[in-house]
Amino acid sequence: MVNWNTSLGYTWKHSEKVSHRVSPIDINLSNLLHTTEQFRDYLESNPSVRRSFEEQFILGMNYDFFYTSSPDRLNTPFFLGITLDLSGNLLSGIFQLMGNPPPDSDTPYKLFNSPYAQYFRTVVDVRRSFTLWPNNVIATRLNISGGIPYGNSEIMPYIKQFYVGGANSLRGFAARSVGPGTYKLSEEETAYIDQAADLKLEMNLEYRFPLWGILHSAVFTDIGNIWLVNEDESRPGGRFNANTFINELAVSSGIGLRISIDPIIVRFDWAWPMRYPYPIENSHWVIDDINFSSYDWRKKNLILNISLGYPF
Repeated sequence: MVNWNTSLGYTWKHSEKVSHRVSPIDINLSNLLHTTEQFRDYLESNPSVRRSFEEQFILGMNYDFFYTSSPDRLNTPFFLGITLDLSGNLLSGIFQLMGNPPPDSDTPYKLFNSPYAQYFRTVVDVRRSFTLWPNNVIATRLNISGGIPYGNSEIMPYIKQFYVGGANSLRGFAARSVGPGTYKLSEEETAYIDQAADLKLEMNLEYRFPLWGILHSAVFTDIGNIWLVNEDESRPGGRFNANTFINELAVSSGIGLRISIDPIIVRFDWAWPMRYPYPIENSHWVIDDINFSSYDWRKKNLILNISLGYPF
């Protein structure tokens, strides 16, 4: 998949703690270059996923707000980031002023022979850290994100959807493997098919402490999932429900080793699932199954994440 992007923006600082970024013009064009037969079969059996991958033209604008309690954003006790992303409204207004009927799923408006995306998307990222004593820190993060397609779009573009799992997310699950909702890939489907959706809730808690010299460690717990705004028959259980979403959260825990060579931090995080978003043998929790002495359990559940820098 290739994605072309160009934007025109302006960034300014209101103060040492507050900064803004406005991009009145933000253009994306994405297209699949090559797919395997297995992936094409998966798209044919999952129409909504297929539509999210179709060639789309994105002409929008976005605004970012950042607040840090310290000028050093990497070591700030408090951070707040808010992103607002709008696309397609100007184009829809022009098409309708030209006398075109409202778009629908069969006859969307097209620009350069490609349907353009129309949606509203927002990301709220809050981070708070507490210093217990020198070099001992409890770090937390809350991420609430959502995108709603409308007008010319029934599905959010794939590059604008959200996912959980991976080195900076739910570290006890493979990247982009969780959700949406209680949906679970069948045994016949490959586990390497990315899962993405319209809504995201993620919470992280990490205790960081020194070991010796440049070696540091951490213990952590990650919680989260993603959901769909609209029902998808090919991914049952994926739609967001305000009454049940809490019970659909996945949980993972782990321990990390960090090598700190200022300003670079090399991170090794070992993590494992604690709770699945769907029930396994009538229970979401799998704490009783944890067995570090078992090779089969380690092979199936233990995930090593290698990355640079802190996860948040």
